[in-house]
Formats: sequence, C-alpha cells, structure tokens
Amino acid sequence: MSSLYPSTKLSYPAEAFQYASSSPPEILNVIFNHLTLASPAGDLGLDLISCSLVCLSWHHVAIGMLPASAHKVNLAIPRFYSLNDVERLKDLVCETRRLRLNTFDHVRGMRFYLPQLFRPNSGRRQMHRSVAFDVGRGQLVMTRLLKSLGGNLNALAFDYDSFDYNYSNMPFYDQELSPSLVRHCWNVSRLELNGMDRNSVRSATPPIAPIVAELRDVLQSVRLDGVGINRSLINALQQCQHITEAQFTGDPGIISQSLVDLASSWRNLEILHVSILTVYSDTASDFLPVIAESCPRLHTMEFSNNLIPLFHPSDHSLEILLRKCKQLRHLALGFSVNITGLSLANAFLHGASLVHLSLGNCPNLSVVPVDEAQICAPCLKTIDLVGCTELSLPVVEPMVRACPSLERVTLPDDVRDLEDVSEALRLRGFEFMGDEDVKLWVWARVVLEM
Repeated sequence: MSSLYPSTKLSYPAEAFQYASSSPPEILNVIFNHLTLASPAGDLGLDLISCSLVCLSWHHVAIGMLPASAHKVNLAIPRFYSLNDVERLKDLVCETRRLRLNTFDHVRGMRFYLPQLFRPNSGRRQMHRSVAFDVGRGQLVMTRLLKSLGGNLNALAFDYDSFDYNYSNMPFYDQELSPSLVRHCWNVSRLELNGMDRNSVRSATPPIAPIVAELRDVLQSVRLDGVGINRSLINALQQCQHITEAQFTGDPGIISQSLVDLASSWRNLEILHVSILTVYSDTASDFLPVIAESCPRLHTMEFSNNLIPLFHPSDHSLEILLRKCKQLRHLALGFSVNITGLSLANAFLHGASLVHLSLGNCPNLSVVPVDEAQICAPCLKTIDLVGCTELSLPVVEPMVRACPSLERVTLPDDVRDLEDVSEALRLRGFEFMGDEDVKLWVWARVVLEM
C-alpha cells in the first residue's frame, strides 16, 4: 500500500466504530488512512482502488470469522439465522460468484431449514396469532443461492425442524415448492429429507414432492429421517430410477408398504440402511422378499428395528434374501431381531458372497444348533454377534471351523461355555483382542509373518 497517496488521518469519535464483532473497526481506520481527500488532485478513482485493495486484504480475515458451519463441505445455514440473515448470505454468495472469488467454492452440499425460510418470525412463537408465511420470498432466496452454488453442489437437505402439520402451519403445507428451485443443481445426486411431521400425510401433496420429482433423473442417494410419507411423496420417489443408496431412519411414519413400494421401484439399489420403529410385526417378512426380487445388485444391507422382533422363528425371509442377492457382502440385522440357529444356518448355506455378518439381539439363536455341513461362507471375514445372548459352543465352533477366510469374531461377554469357546478360537489361530471392561470379546486371527 506504500505506493498509494498518503492521506491526512481523519479522526472519528470512538462510538462511530461500535460495530458487531464480525465487522472489525480496524479495517475502517486502515481505509480512512488511505483516502486522498486532502490531496490537491482529489482523485476519487484512486480512493476507490485504495479502499478495494484494503478490503481484499481483509477478505481472509472476514472468511475466518464466519460460523464454523460455513467452512464445511456441507453448508448448513445456522438455525438462529432469520430470513433477513439468509437473504444477506444469498447476496454475498451471489456477489462472490460474480467477482469470481473462491469464498464458497468448497461448498458441495446445502441444508435448508424450512421454517426460517418461510416464516419471517420463525424465531418467535406468537400465541393465538396466525403465522405469517412468505413462501415467495423464501423460494426466491433459495433459488438465488442454489443458482450461485448449483454447479458445485452434489447434495441437498431439507429440514422441517419440527415444522408440525397443524392449524397454524397449514398454509405452508397447502403450498408446493417450485421445481425451478433446483433446475440449476444439475450435479446433485444426494437428497435428504429430515423431520417432516408424519401428520402431513393428510396433505394432498407435500411441498417438497415437486422438488423430488424434478431431481428424478440425477438422484442416486436418498435419506429419509423421521419423515412421514404420503402417496404423493412415494410416487415422486418411485420416479427416481437411478437410486443406488437409501437410508430410512427415525420415528414411526415409514410403514412396511411404503418400503415395499419404494424398493420395488429401485432396481439399481446397492446399499440400504433401515433403522425405524414400526407398528408392524411383519415388516421384515414383507420387505426382505421384495428386496430379494427387486434389487439384485444389493451388496450392503443394515436392517434394525428397536421396537419388536423382525422375524418369526420359522420365517424364511432371510434365506430368500441371501439366495436371490448374489452380490450381498455386508449384512447387519440389529436389535430385536428374532433369529434362531436355523435362520443362521440358512444364512450360511446361501451366503457365499457374505464378507461381514452382524446380528443384534437374538435370544433364540441357540435353539437350533448350526450344522457345519450347511455352512457355505468362503468369503466371510468378520462375524459380530455382540448382541446375541446365550451363545454357546455348539453355535460358535462350527462357524469358526467352516469359514476359512474368517479374521475377526466379536462376542458378548456373557457367552455360555466361555472357556470352551475361548479354547476353540485359540485352536483355530485366534487371539483375544478385546477389553473386558467394555463387555466385548473381540477375537482376531493371528497371521504369522514368514
């Protein structure tokens, strides 16, 4: 800056610089020090250049003072932002893009909290007063943001944030978000919907459904977290024929039939995670056969239910899944999965492609011993039975003997016949690697170096 004309230092009262912490007063002093108001030429152009160069030199400081969420690959607008704050952020993003600055070039994902975008008074609950919605303004802000970031974005998330379907919020649910919001997001392949009130199933068409339909040709991954699904949303998701990864999690609201309908449309599905509370006792019995028939490319599946057993003791859904999905490598069935030794034997009989098997709470696993002759798992490397109670030697030993590639076994600390099980594992080249304090018994095969 030494080449710029020096100027007379102007004095301003201290109270003139009482700005927010995000606007450091030092920069104002620096700018004023480089103004040439007292020079004979009085060249305004030089003043502007001086100011602009000073501002550029402070650019990295300003970036460093942004909230931590602004520096992440997935940009989540802070929840405490008002619509005015979001609109200001939109203006800044648009301006940095116009100036070809790389301030937001790192952003690959965008999360929107819908309440703050459509309710100007989203941070204040007003009792006995109607809620004012400004859907047009909120959509304009979203559209401009996505247009500025669109080429770099590969993930979008819409968070309802307890935006309940009730009388006050009904005007919002009667709206449809315009598909034009995402027309600039041609690289978006992942979509997350979070916290949509399950009572919104009464709404004919959820506001988000047109967005899902617009992204149908590019979406490859979806996550529905605590989302109540109605027919219109299911229809929109069914149009997404390129889905390879899906995750369902959260509170009740995704029922068995919804999963069946979606899985039957996603024939390219490779990865599936399901972790829900459900009111249907036959969820897995209905769902797994459909997966087996509709998703031949499936290689990873995690299915847990925290409320009731997924399987009846005589259920053959697991056998059907393994027999049909020839590429299934990772299978995890979590808590409250009622699997017997017969179910496990069927898994080994048809699980030639399995590399990892994890079973949750299986109190009936020891009812029927595993027949070693049935085991066909040449690729199986890890077995996690930490949630299985009352394991015994007749269950563990055949698995260890018949799986030549087995490298790691995790057992609960309350295994029956513990000494015999431990000895059987040692004879097969395993050593105890776990910490008894955390109630896990981890055994790993020891590979001798030549």
